[in-house]
Formats: sequence, C-alpha cells, structure tokens
Amino acid sequence: MAQLITWIQSSWVGQTEMQPGEVHGWVAQGGLQPSDVIQIMAHPVVGNPNAPERLLRVENVRTDGLPDGTRKILYEVRNIGLTSIPAYLKTYMMLRP
Repeated sequence: MAQLITWIQSSWVGQTEMQPGEVHGWVAQGGLQPSDVIQIMAHPVVGNPNAPERLLRVENVRTDGLPDGTRKILYEVRNIGLTSIPAYLKTYMMLRP
C-alpha cells in the first residue's frame, strides 16, 4: 500500500517582505527514491481581512541525482500577486508506492 508522508514543513520570514515578481530558490534533500511522487506547496501568511489577496506559485521543480546516490529537489517560490508577502510556510508531501 502506498504511503503518504508529510516530509518537511518550514517557513520563510524575511527582513523585508517578498515583493511581487520576486523569486526564492530552495533545495530539499534526503530520503527521496526514484519512484516517489512529490508535492510542494507554499502557503502565504494571511489573516488581515483588509489586505489584498496574496498569491504564491511553486515552479521550476526539478531533481538532482548526486554521485553518492542521494537526490535533492530544487524549486522556486514566486510571488505572483500584486502585493508583498511578509512570510510563507512550505509543506512537502511525498507519495511512496
């Protein structure tokens, strides 16, 4: 039976807010097998009902196989909204057949 694993949860909080169009590059490492299916989500901080909608997109997801047999995931988080974002949460989910 396949396993669904919440792999890593982390956050980004900047000294300055993430501006519209700005991109952050990230690397996730460890435990990835060739048959694994990965989902990465970026959740912007919300809570101010007077603030405009905050939109993030995870893009350019790719894997890198290292000489020692391990793999890492490289990806980017882009602010695709019209307003700045003070912080966001990153959640990784893995489906292992």
